Amino acid sequence: MAKSGDKDLALARLYAASMLQAADTPQAAETMLAELTDLGEILDSGSELAGFLTTPSLDAALRGRSIEKMFRGRCSDVFVDSMLVINRKGRFGFVRQVIDAYRHLHEEKLGRIKVHVSTATALPDAQRTNLRSWAAQFTGKTPELIESVEPELIGGVVVRIGDRKFDHSVAHHLGSLCEKLMDRASRELYSGARPVAS
Repeated sequence: MAKSGDKDLALARLYAASMLQAADTPQAAETMLAELTDLGEILDSGSELAGFLTTPSLDAALRGRSIEKMFRGRCSDVFVDSMLVINRKGRFGFVRQVIDAYRHLHEEKLGRIKVHVSTATALPDAQRTNLRSWAAQFTGKTPELIESVEPELIGGVVVRIGDRKFDHSVAHHLGSLCEKLMDRASRELYSGARPVAS
């Protein structure tokens, strides 16, 4: 049985796909992305407006009139009409997921993909080039590296592409080594064997 979160994500992707189809030129698709990004920033701001737009108990008709007043003439008709449909269906509460899904589908359409790279220190240019080349071969798309520095990794690199994770960090290998040593010690104690001193 599918979880409600999975259903929401599938529905968000469906709305996003319809919006991308409605934005039927490259320029219109880019405009829609910019408008959705701006809306996402409003919703994440914690402002009074954000609270008003996302309050579950708010009457849908009132929210619809507010959306019309705030965005019509300032944003594309496709964007405003899409927000009105989402609101009318009672789905405005997960519009952030729609925004994320649209961004993902838009990048897919352009043959781009985000590659999250975490390292203990800033990437040298040569390693960045190698990672970009590897990601392009692995995905068949143009990678956009999103880099973050996480000193706790100690060394190595962690790469995330979609729901795939490649952990080649020193911290990960040390953790795996500790688990193997603990497992070996537990088995030896359980079997009554004496650990061999090294």
